[in-house]
Amino acid sequence: MFQHEVYKGLIWLKDNSPETRGYLDPSLKPEYGVMANWQFGHIIPYVSKRPNIANNSVKLEGIEAHCKFFLTTDEKTAIQILKDFSAQYVISTHPFYDIFDCIEVLGIPKSEFFYDNDIPTEKFYNTIIMRLYYGKGKQKKVMTLDGRKITLQPVSHLRLIYESQNPKNVFYQVKIFQVE
Repeated sequence: MFQHEVYKGLIWLKDNSPETRGYLDPSLKPEYGVMANWQFGHIIPYVSKRPNIANNSVKLEGIEAHCKFFLTTDEKTAIQILKDFSAQYVISTHPFYDIFDCIEVLGIPKSEFFYDNDIPTEKFYNTIIMRLYYGKGKQKKVMTLDGRKITLQPVSHLRLIYESQNPKNVFYQVKIFQVE
């Protein structure tokens, strides 16, 4: 189910974004890139014909950039990372697919994002990945999670352009944002 939602999103991206060079040939610099989970590193170029900034066949800097982008709570930092890597699109999946790998890659103590009983901290709820996934980017969203009222601040420079339709489970949703 999840792979099907990702595949549909990547087909949509292929059909609704400008072509670019260099998505399969590292000697050609692409005009732009896609910021997404590094685990989608090879499927993005294969299906959407677009370059993924983070994949396991490039330098670790793309994977680190992906992790820093999704875990930052500061929008200016997030946008600067996107600019540094010429990202024009961001693909967001459920935060729990990424967060533990990113915490490990960046060497951040898990306690910054989770209490001892694995209940997320306020910092976790203010990460860019949470604000994109649950707040859909430009929306301010108030929600109740773990019995706490959480306000997700908008991300003003990213516009939601695709959201998987009718997923049977919130964990399977795929969202694509365009950098403005």
